[in-house]
Amino acid sequence: ASEGMTGNLMVGYTNYAGILLSNCLQEFRECYPGIRLHFESRNPSVLLEHLRSGELDMIFSPVFNSAVYEGCFIQEVEKISLLAILPSKHPLAGRHHLTRTDLVREKLILACTPDSKIGEDTLILDSFLQTGQQPNIVEKLEDIETILLMINVGMGISILPSYFILPVSNDRRIVAIPYEPDVRVEYAAICLEDNEKPALKHMKQFLQERYIRNM
Repeated sequence: ASEGMTGNLMVGYTNYAGILLSNCLQEFRECYPGIRLHFESRNPSVLLEHLRSGELDMIFSPVFNSAVYEGCFIQEVEKISLLAILPSKHPLAGRHHLTRTDLVREKLILACTPDSKIGEDTLILDSFLQTGQQPNIVEKLEDIETILLMINVGMGISILPSYFILPVSNDRRIVAIPYEPDVRVEYAAICLEDNEKPALKHMKQFLQERYIRNM
């Protein structure tokens, strides 16, 4: 362990994604016990704002469109599968997996800012458009609690990264079903290239080496 290295890192991560990061960050703390980590959980667009403003040193977030992160270091942590979230009484609720063709006529609630400012809708939209299908988008909003409530009351379905399984599995009125196994989103560590904090350099190197080890 690098006992002598000290410092503080302000780290942001997406709501409900702590489950993805616990092993990785525990390993980092074992390597660098002197570096203190402070955490903040937010939606992806807010994380990016806080990163650019200097409030956060590093964020862990799905990367939907890498062009949005110009001037940033990006290190993939893992590839995340997607889940279709439906009311438990939905005709498709008993299926083992769902395809874009199954869902093309469904009312789709997308988890993104209304203007998709970090490209959050591109991955899901492209999965339909590549096969010439046009999904029926009824709403775009970032608040996951509201999306789950809307699904609950029959206002539509959604397609979410698989780390949202916890709030979904706690609610018996909705179900999560694997969506298009070949469609995956990169979950990554992101920081500004010009942030010279020594502790951050150690975190970047640790994440790069860990990714290579686990490939």
